[in-house]
Order: sequence, then structure tokens, then C-alpha cells
Amino acid sequence: MHTQYPFERNIIKKCDICDNIVLVDEFGHGRCEHCNWAQSKSHEESEGYHKISYPDLVPLSKARIQYKNGQPFTPSFEDFINGLLFYS
Repeated sequence: MHTQYPFERNIIKKCDICDNIVLVDEFGHGRCEHCNWAQSKSHEESEGYHKISYPDLVPLSKARIQYKNGQPFTPSFEDFINGLLFYS
């Protein structure tokens, strides 16, 4: 759906982590008010479950486990290095 304001968060979707309702823009970006996970279309790809995507420096699969266990989204040293390599 293309709108006059592509960065306006007016598309409803479920959070990738906690399944609460999130408003995202045309590019799939938004932040969940419940768990604070930054939504991204790159997470929706099958590879996105294990790769790092800024600003979330924790892979989606690991973040789901951390959320389920009541832990904050905390990257490991390996996650940090993978993010650095991806964005450098």
C-alpha cells in the first residue's frame, strides 16, 4: 500500500516477538510499545530469524526466547560481531 506519506505508521501488524498490535510504516518499520522490539521487514524473511538487523542487535529467534523467559533483549559478543560485520 503506497501512501502520500510512506513513513507514516498506519499499517497494523502483529509484533514479531510478542504478537501485540504494532503500527508500522510502508517499509515495515515500527516499534512495539509492549516489548520494545523494532519491527523490520528483514525479520520477516526466512534468513531474518538468525541474522542481525539494526537497531535490534539480537537475532529474532534469540529475542523470542529471551522474551519468553522474561529477559531483556541482550546480544552476545558473537551477535555484536555479526552485526558489526554485517554493517561494516
